[in-house]
Amino acid sequence: MQKNKLFNILDCTVRDGGYINNWDFPIEIVKKMYQTSSKCGIDIFEIGFLSDDENLPLWRRSPRNAILEVKASYIDGAKISVMLEAKTTDIEIGTPNESGIDILRVALNKNAIEASIPKMKKYKDKGYFIFIQLMGITSYNDQEIIDYTRMIDDSGYFDVIGIGDSYGSLIPDRTKEIVTLMKKHSSLMVDLHAHNNMHMGMANCLSAVDAGADYIDASMLGLGRGGGNVPLELLTAYYAKIYRNQFSVMPILELIDLYLYPITKGLEWGYSLPSVISGIYECHPYYTSKMIARREYTISQILIAAKCISEMNITGFSEQVLTDVVNTHEVIRKRDHKKLIQKFVNEYKDDVTYINRHKDRLFLILGNGPSLINETDRIKTFINKHNPIIIGANNLPEYLSQVDYHAFSNQRRFEQYIDTVSPKSKLLLSQWIDKDGLEGDYEDVIYYNSSMTDLGIKDGIITSNCRSVSILLAVVALVMGAESIYFAGLDGYLEGNALFYAEDEHKDGDYLIEKQNGNQKYINSLLEYTRRHGNKKVSSLTSTTYDFDEKN
Repeated sequence: MQKNKLFNILDCTVRDGGYINNWDFPIEIVKKMYQTSSKCGIDIFEIGFLSDDENLPLWRRSPRNAILEVKASYIDGAKISVMLEAKTTDIEIGTPNESGIDILRVALNKNAIEASIPKMKKYKDKGYFIFIQLMGITSYNDQEIIDYTRMIDDSGYFDVIGIGDSYGSLIPDRTKEIVTLMKKHSSLMVDLHAHNNMHMGMANCLSAVDAGADYIDASMLGLGRGGGNVPLELLTAYYAKIYRNQFSVMPILELIDLYLYPITKGLEWGYSLPSVISGIYECHPYYTSKMIARREYTISQILIAAKCISEMNITGFSEQVLTDVVNTHEVIRKRDHKKLIQKFVNEYKDDVTYINRHKDRLFLILGNGPSLINETDRIKTFINKHNPIIIGANNLPEYLSQVDYHAFSNQRRFEQYIDTVSPKSKLLLSQWIDKDGLEGDYEDVIYYNSSMTDLGIKDGIITSNCRSVSILLAVVALVMGAESIYFAGLDGYLEGNALFYAEDEHKDGDYLIEKQNGNQKYINSLLEYTRRHGNKKVSSLTSTTYDFDEKN
């Protein structure tokens, strides 16, 4: 590739911006983007990922016919690049003339570099210009940077080594150090792909260019995963002031106004609380965004979790790591999480104060679903007829505010709704809640918060993580001696809002299904437990999407 500037700019709007809209850029708009970048002095247009999986969205697989159609829309335009991942380095493609692709970029986590390097030979032999991007660069120490840079250079298969600031954690001084190390210990050109979690993206780009970087990635409007990328329009505008004949920003601004604003309306990206936490603690933004979306943890707990994950030196996101960190109390729980169940029971059994307090009584457990409002008459009739022991959680509607017990197992909701608790209600609090500064009486709900154990009761202690506070309270009712248990407001997550009141809930479909399935698992465990211990009745008084097996 002929270099005719101090450095080159790569437009990654479609590829990285695809994380925001599931790569749903109409091909006509992609053509406009390609034409615009080509007119503005942008050297490389990254059109998407490369894959042969036809079930993926268009620019998540970038088929040959689509690439050629875009490239033909502007003669002698910017070079076209696509991105490979470790799992796609075996894909078969023709020569650059046949595929329409000029540049291959392979993005790799540290543990995949050595095995992936030899696979790039076949592409180099066909004449491709090849980047390798080291993802999660902040997980590398200086010696690792030197060693991997030399290994990549010695292979002879690569032209450019990329600094992947995956978590937006770099600062300008460190950026300069990394570029300098890579330049000193190889003949490779250097690229920076900066994320903007801490609003350092632009500063890092300027620092990289000053240190001798050859390529800089950016995207229109900063579209990209996590904290987003360096905005292409800002980078171009800045350097247009210095190199007036090489860059022009006006066409980019016009395209954004005419085409990008309409198709990105309502989408979210860029600087946010999850992204800044992931930037500070150098962990994948999905860890922090998922914890915040669950609305179950305080910011201090999320910070502890992010720090713990960062110290594990993990590159990329793993749902299992997040689950393990939370469920094994690695960060959320301050007490010793390694205690065996029996040791835990022995330690806390004397703290359970409500064993058989309401023996053989009927209980009504209140969730927070819309049926608390939509089925008010049914609930009032049930209460008047059966005089149940009522346990409610979190925020309750006014007509149910004077319950027998008002409970919280979630620190965030405890802090949010503690002032709504009636003085006539007894307060039940998870033993994991921070009670510093709390005035008034309360009782601890003692449970071993682990998904590794079955739901059970030992000496009044609940031996499982029940996921939903409502299900947890049903088990508390069993400890109190319940003969039968009814739920109201445990509506489920499959039919819209799961709460009767306004709260900033996470609406992602996959997450809501996971919540639904997780709660159903614990309902099944509850039903099975009651069958084995007196065949007590457990059912839902109000409409629900959960299966309560009415044979119970």
